[in-house]
Amino acid sequence: MGRTGGDPESPSRAFQARLPQKPGVEAGMGGPGPAETQPRASGILGHTVRSGLSINLQKSSMHGIHVTSEEEVRLAACMGCHSLPFPTRYLGLPLVKARLTKDQWDPLIERFERRLAGWKGKMLS
Repeated sequence: MGRTGGDPESPSRAFQARLPQKPGVEAGMGGPGPAETQPRASGILGHTVRSGLSINLQKSSMHGIHVTSEEEVRLAACMGCHSLPFPTRYLGLPLVKARLTKDQWDPLIERFERRLAGWKGKMLS
């Protein structure tokens, strides 16, 4: 049986458990300082050891929201990744604060329709 988010021994739960908690603030929010960044880095390392997967921090990026650019750069350096501006794109879609408009969904829908047509041709003939 695979490890999922519902599994109490899930790597994601183990990572979340190591995130520092501040009263009245969600995990990961509130501008962590250097002492709070170390548990996050060790949580990532623990996930790597337990899962056998490795995280390529050179391909990883940090996107700061509600933090100063100086904090974002400092935290990215502590984590060993780089910082990118927000808004950004993830899996071809823009990550924005508001709901995506129909125009923003169109490229994904068109790509899906092209792939679906190819799949239908192979599987239904």
